[in-house]
Amino acid sequence: MRKMYPLTLLFFLLLLGGVWGCGNSNHHTATCDLHYRKQFVYAFLKDGYYWADEVPRGIDVSRFDDESDLLEHLKNPKDRFSFIIKKNVYDDLFVSDTAQDFGYMNYPLEDSNRSVVLFVYPNSPADRAGIKRSDLLTPIAYLDHNKSVLFDVLSNDGSQREVTLRSGSYVKKEVANAKIFDQNGTKIGYFVLNSFIGQHINDSLDQLFGEFKRNGVSELIVDLRYNGGGNLDIAKHLATLIGGEHVYGHVFEYFRFNQKYSNQNETSYFEKPSQTPNALNLDRVIFITTNNTASASESVISTLRAQENHIDVVTVGDRTYGKPYSMYPVPYCDYVFFPIMMKNFNSDFAEDYDEGFTPTCKAPDDARYDFADSRERSLNESLYYLSHGHCSSK
Repeated sequence: MRKMYPLTLLFFLLLLGGVWGCGNSNHHTATCDLHYRKQFVYAFLKDGYYWADEVPRGIDVSRFDDESDLLEHLKNPKDRFSFIIKKNVYDDLFVSDTAQDFGYMNYPLEDSNRSVVLFVYPNSPADRAGIKRSDLLTPIAYLDHNKSVLFDVLSNDGSQREVTLRSGSYVKKEVANAKIFDQNGTKIGYFVLNSFIGQHINDSLDQLFGEFKRNGVSELIVDLRYNGGGNLDIAKHLATLIGGEHVYGHVFEYFRFNQKYSNQNETSYFEKPSQTPNALNLDRVIFITTNNTASASESVISTLRAQENHIDVVTVGDRTYGKPYSMYPVPYCDYVFFPIMMKNFNSDFAEDYDEGFTPTCKAPDDARYDFADSRERSLNESLYYLSHGHCSSK
């Protein structure tokens, strides 16, 4: 996701009328009816959408239940990404650092109503209730209009208890579980970055890399296994902190719009030394990845591995999702439309990762163990690679 609109596209949006204040007053209510919303999305698909020239013309928008239905039927087969959400949901997800939920990620088990906990946000309701990664949750009762849930919790050590989780407010901490490993005298930094969405992630990264630098960290493992992307400016900051002197002055990414808006094509450069005084100047980095690793996470991997940077980029885990595209948030009425508008390339201008990145070393996401536990198989494989220079299976 990018943060700003190209001026010509912004002008196009304003020409469509009322997109910034639609639905916020009685004056705009008529222009934000269902027909208008469908026409708005259809018009954008034919103009600023990356595959605009492949969108069929002359479509009767009344065929579709709503604009999301229209989008699903008209978007390009390669487009697994474009979506529409309500404005209040957008504000909760992308503007505020404060969440109002239980504060954990889980994975449902097949043929069961149980789920395994994958990630717990620090200081969230789940964290305060003692929920840990690897816990098995079975809902017993839904209370207070689903704002509270009574769970049976089976922990990895075999203990079992009942816990009532109540949805609550907490500050999302996306940089977490940092640790420094000492492996035969080599200091290895490790941390989890769960998202590139947040107001203070750069500050957290600067503080962490400062700590790594003061402690002589010379190798790095970045855990992106659940990081689905976000703000590319944060991704660029992370990549520059990793590469430092190897990337200063180099191209971060090229962004290519559709043919109509090719005059808006952009070139983004890695940050300057003054912006990243705690850069580690690494010539090797390991990323832990899964199929949930996408978008801005893949941009960091792609840009650092460009030939001019001379950085050995190793991925451990599973194949990434495959999203070499960027989108802008397009507000209209009480909704925000996220259409694919650009394709991203590193400075080699050759790499295409629509199918994701194949891992250098295959390893499972081992939910039996917490993050930063060297017994966890993806982290264990990463540490093995740093010690031996190859995967454990080779």
